[in-house]
Amino acid sequence: MKNVKIRVKMLASFAVAIIAAFLIGMCGFLNIARMNNIISGNDVVIVRPLVYLNRITFDIGQTELLVRDAIIAGGENQDDVYGAIQDHQEDIRKQINNYLAGLYDNGYEDTPEYAGISGLSVRVSEWSTEIDNVARLSANGQTAAALSRLHDAALPKSAEVNALLNRLVEINEREAFDSRQSAYNSYILSVVLIGGLFVLVAVSLVVFGRAITGSISRSVGSIIAAAEALADGDTGISADGLPDDEMGQIGRALARVADSIADAIADNYAVLSDAGAGYLDARADVSKYKGDYLKILQSVNMTLQTFCRHLDIVPAGISFFDPSGAFIYGNKAMIGYLSYFDLQRGDGWMLSSILAASGSEAIRKKAAALFNNGRGEAFSEIFTTDKEGGGKPYAFTVSLHPVYGEQTDRRCLTCVMLTMVDITDVTRAKSDAERANRAKTEFLPRDTHLL
Repeated sequence: MKNVKIRVKMLASFAVAIIAAFLIGMCGFLNIARMNNIISGNDVVIVRPLVYLNRITFDIGQTELLVRDAIIAGGENQDDVYGAIQDHQEDIRKQINNYLAGLYDNGYEDTPEYAGISGLSVRVSEWSTEIDNVARLSANGQTAAALSRLHDAALPKSAEVNALLNRLVEINEREAFDSRQSAYNSYILSVVLIGGLFVLVAVSLVVFGRAITGSISRSVGSIIAAAEALADGDTGISADGLPDDEMGQIGRALARVADSIADAIADNYAVLSDAGAGYLDARADVSKYKGDYLKILQSVNMTLQTFCRHLDIVPAGISFFDPSGAFIYGNKAMIGYLSYFDLQRGDGWMLSSILAASGSEAIRKKAAALFNNGRGEAFSEIFTTDKEGGGKPYAFTVSLHPVYGEQTDRRCLTCVMLTMVDITDVTRAKSDAERANRAKTEFLPRDTHLL
C-alpha cells in the first residue's frame, strides 16, 4: 500500500507508550533497588565501611582481652592465645584492605576518607607490633614487663587507633546519612518524574488517540455522507479535502465509483436521447468501460439493436428525418423502397424527392408544414408514382408523423417519421376488379337480347 498513515499514527502512539512504560519501569526499578540496598545494608559505598570499622573495633578489643588474659594466666596455653591474637590481627588487616578496595573501586581514592583509612592501617600496624611484643614477654614469663609494655606502649597505640576509628565512624555515619537523604530525595524526585512522565504519556496517548479518531471520524463521516448521497442518486461526489491515508483512498475509490456511474448514466441518456430523436442507429461507446459498467452499456446497445432488427422485419418502410429534413434512419424495407425512386441512403434531398414523386402539391404543403416548427398535423396519403413496373405505376400509402420532445410542447420538434406501405398489388387488383365489373355492366344491357 502506498499510504499507511493511519497505521503509522497508531504505531507511533504504541511506540511512545512502550518507550515511556520502559523508562518508567527502569527508573522505578533502579530507585527501588537503590533504596532496597540502603535499607537492607547491601550498599557498598554507604553501609559496608561502617561494617568494616565496627569489625576492626571488635577485633582490637578481643585482641587486648586475649593479651590481658594471657598475662594473668602466667604463660599457660600461650600457643593457643598467641594463635587467636594472630587471627584477630589478620582479620583487622583484611577488613582494612576490603575497606580500601571498596573506596578505590568506587572512585574514592583521592578523598580524605581514603587517606584516613591509610593512616589507620599505619596505626594498626604499630599497635600490632606492640601487641606482639607484649605477647612475647608474657610467653617468656616476664609478666611485669608485659603489663608495663601493655600499659605504656600497646594501650596508647590502641587509644590512637580507637580515636581514629571513631572519627572514621563519624565521617561514615554522616556520609551514610547524607547518602540516604540524597537517595531519598532522588527517590522522591524519581517518583515525581515518573508521575509526570506517566501524565505526559497519558496526555500524549489521549492527544494521539483524539487526533487519530478525529481524522478517522471526519473521513468516515465524509465517506458515509458520500455513500448516502450516491444511494440517493447523487453522483456529484468530490474527493477534495480527503486525507492521504487509507480512509482517503476509500473516499477517492467511492468518488471514482460515482464518476463511473455518472459517465454510464450520461452515455446511456445520450444514446437514448438520440434514439428518441430518431437516431436509432446510435450506439454507446463501450470502449472506456469495464466489468458490470460495460454490461450496462452493452445491454442498452443490444436493446436498440434488437429493436432495429424488429423494425427490419416489418414489411412497411419506416424512416426518420431530423427537423431540417435530413434522413437519419431507415429500416430494411425503407432502404429497399429507395431504389424505386433512384435514391441512396446518404442523399440529402431524399424526402423531397419521395414527396415530389407523388405529384401532389397538397402532400408537399402538408409535409412542409410539419417541418415549420411543428405547426403541421400528421397525415396519411396514397399516391402513385410516374415510374411504372410491369407496365403499371407503383402505388404507396405515405404517412408523416411529427415526434416532439414533450407531448404537451408541440414547438419542440425532434424528428418526423415517414411510413411507406407498398400497395401496388392491392391497387392493381382493385383496378382489375373495377374493370371486370364495368365490363359486366356494359355487357348485360348490350347483349341481353342475345340471351
